[in-house]
Amino acid sequence: MSGENNRDLWILRATYMVLFAYNAIFFFGKYIYFQGTLVRLYEFIDRYIVFFTILEFMGIASVFIDLITDWEKKPPWRRAITLILAVLLVTAFIFKLFVNWMHSSLLPPT
Repeated sequence: MSGENNRDLWILRATYMVLFAYNAIFFFGKYIYFQGTLVRLYEFIDRYIVFFTILEFMGIASVFIDLITDWEKKPPWRRAITLILAVLLVTAFIFKLFVNWMHSSLLPPT
C-alpha cells in the first residue's frame, strides 16, 4: 500500500469511528438516561443539531463514495464489512432525520 492509500484508509477509519461515536452519543443521550459528560455532550449536539447533521451527511457521503469507487479493489471480506457499516450509518442517519423532523413538528408555536 502506498503512502497516499494508507493516509486515505486512516482518514476513512477515523470517519467511521467519529460517525459511530456520534451515533452512540445521540442515541444514548436521547433514549437512555445518563448523568455526567454524556448528557452534556448530547445537550451540545442537540443545541447545534443542524450543524452536526450537515457534518454527518458529509461523513456518510464520503463513506458511501468510497464504498462505490473502491468496491473492486477491496477483498471480499472487506467489501462485506464496508457494506454493513455503510448501511448501518445510512439507516441511523435516516432515523435521526425522521426523529428530529417529528420533534420539530411537535414543538409548540412561539
